[in-house]
Amino acid sequence: PDGKVIGFTPDALDHFIPGYIYLLMYEQTGDEKYARAVEEFRDGFRDYPRTGPDMFIHGKSAPQVWVDGVFMGQMFLVRYAATMGHPEDYEEVARQIRGVSQLCGRPDGLMYHAWAEPGKGYWPGDGLSPEVWSEGLGWIAVLLADIFDWMPESAPGYADILDITVRLCNGLKTCQDARTGLWCQVVDKPYEPGNW
Repeated sequence: PDGKVIGFTPDALDHFIPGYIYLLMYEQTGDEKYARAVEEFRDGFRDYPRTGPDMFIHGKSAPQVWVDGVFMGQMFLVRYAATMGHPEDYEEVARQIRGVSQLCGRPDGLMYHAWAEPGKGYWPGDGLSPEVWSEGLGWIAVLLADIFDWMPESAPGYADILDITVRLCNGLKTCQDARTGLWCQVVDKPYEPGNW
């Protein structure tokens, strides 16, 4: 009743996505308890850990950049900027999207699932994870599709995000299964045995 979010801990980007619902509730009702809850989620970003390239880490137990983590954090933050009247947060949204594109992006527009600083990855060699995983790529695609509902064209980074979106869509077209219209779990290897 007082707008306190029970159980919220800002130690993983996955924990921020419920804030999106509080934004929706505030938009629908105007009830200040939802605004207070929203601000609690926003405050969680103020000291949230980052990697060397100024990217939010996925979580304290996974100090890497994951494409689905960018979705979890920035889906909230872009709607927060629009709903709560904080256009300065569009710059952070653009920074995170440009950053994941630079760290995980491929020339064909697809994105590898994750990037880690040396010694912090779960995969051999650190740096980029070896696969384009549909779970992560699907979430970042949802963010890129929805972001333009909240971010005005005048916002810093809008043109960059539009370019990243177009490149991702073009890359997805090249891996789509012609028979079903679907994509495989490992997106860029649709006809390899064992992929589904």
